[in-house]
Amino acid sequence: MHLTAEDRSRVLNAIAVVVVNVIFAGGASAQSPTAEEPPETPDPLGTHYATGLKLMSTAETRGLPELPTFRAFLPETADLSSRFPLPGDQGGLGSCASWAVGYAARSYYTSTIEGKKLIPATIVSPSYLFNRARSGSCENGSSLSANVYALKDGAVSLAQHPYADKCETILPEEIGRATNFKVQGLSRLDATKIDDVKGRLAQGEPVILSLQVLPSFENYRGGVYELSSTSSEAANHGVVAIGYDDRRQALHIINSWGRKWGERGFMWLSYDAYAKMAEEAVVLHVAGFKPSPPVQPIDTSELSQLIAEINTRTCANLTFHQDGKQSSYPDLLAATWTSNAWRT
Repeated sequence: MHLTAEDRSRVLNAIAVVVVNVIFAGGASAQSPTAEEPPETPDPLGTHYATGLKLMSTAETRGLPELPTFRAFLPETADLSSRFPLPGDQGGLGSCASWAVGYAARSYYTSTIEGKKLIPATIVSPSYLFNRARSGSCENGSSLSANVYALKDGAVSLAQHPYADKCETILPEEIGRATNFKVQGLSRLDATKIDDVKGRLAQGEPVILSLQVLPSFENYRGGVYELSSTSSEAANHGVVAIGYDDRRQALHIINSWGRKWGERGFMWLSYDAYAKMAEEAVVLHVAGFKPSPPVQPIDTSELSQLIAEINTRTCANLTFHQDGKQSSYPDLLAATWTSNAWRT
């Protein structure tokens, strides 16, 4: 694809931002370094975690609107993690679906659409949602769809109803206060097609997943998770995909087993493992949210000529991140500042 005048303008604007940031940073990186979090002592291997996901019936699944197969260009990576709260801990209650739908996925839209900082007052209470969505006893767990349908009526915040991993009765007066965090519904993806999941993530939509997890999943403590065996001890569990990385060949997911599981509560789930574990994949519909249009690839040979032109006129040494592969222009550029003067 050739660079149009609009493409050239977008690239030049991106370059200008990089160069100006480097100038004012005095040669340092344009991004401020993130403070290191204090280390967590991982849970011992063999720790058992609660799950609690009920799969939707075949009839219910077929009754959901299905999103079309994603056929556009896929960038090498997508990362929505900065718009999510830190992973929480469902404790011994089978409330994973409520954590995935309410705490994690709905928080993303609070952050992106409403522009709110994610604090207990702006995050759905998983306790409230679980006890509204469950059918029967707490041991029965709940489905993704039941949590979405409960959230259509709204919920209270984590500040209003702190989490407790126990069965609770939600009183009518609390239901009357549950006017925030509403959703419009959900759509399903073909969970067997990894590119459909990646396509949603590339367009800025987190994907809520139902996975069949084994004891080795509980013992994950870092790296890329590969599924090397089968077991009769499999359980259904709800998580949220918040990104992917083709270099790792993995999805990035947020879980609800606390910060001492996995990589501080997150996991890199290999595409191969996902294909063996995936059972359901859905996205929320929230008023005011529009997915980003598919990324358009850029012919990097033509972009190289444009960057060379910029380099001859400035003191910036702009290069590619990805060694000439096709990608979207914001991810292609890296800069090294060599002087504080423009060339003439």
